[in-house]
Amino acid sequence: MYWLDEFYTMQKSNISNITAFLTQKWVIDIEETVKDLVGSQGDKWDCVESRTAYESSKLKSFLTVVKYMMQDSLNKIASRSIKHFVDAVKIKMPDKVILHASNHVEN
Repeated sequence: MYWLDEFYTMQKSNISNITAFLTQKWVIDIEETVKDLVGSQGDKWDCVESRTAYESSKLKSFLTVVKYMMQDSLNKIASRSIKHFVDAVKIKMPDKVILHASNHVEN
C-alpha cells in the first residue's frame, strides 16, 4: 500500500528530527538554564552534595517541571502521530460498504 509506505517514511523522518532536537538543542538549553540557575545562587549551591539539600532545592523543582514538560511534549507528539495515521486510513476507506454475504462485499 503506497499510502502506508508514505506515512511510514514521514513518521521516520519526524522521529529523526525530534530525536536530534531532544538530544542536541533541548539538552543544551536545559544545561545552560541549570548552570545559570546554579551560578546565580552563589555559595548556596555548595551544599547540594547532600541528598537532603537537593530534595528541598529549587533545582529539584525546576528539573521536575522540565520532566513534566518533556512528558507532555512526547504525549502531544504521539497523539498527533496517531491522529495523522487515522486520517490517512480514513482517506483510503470507502464511504459505503454493503455486506451481502461473507463472500460478497460491495464498496
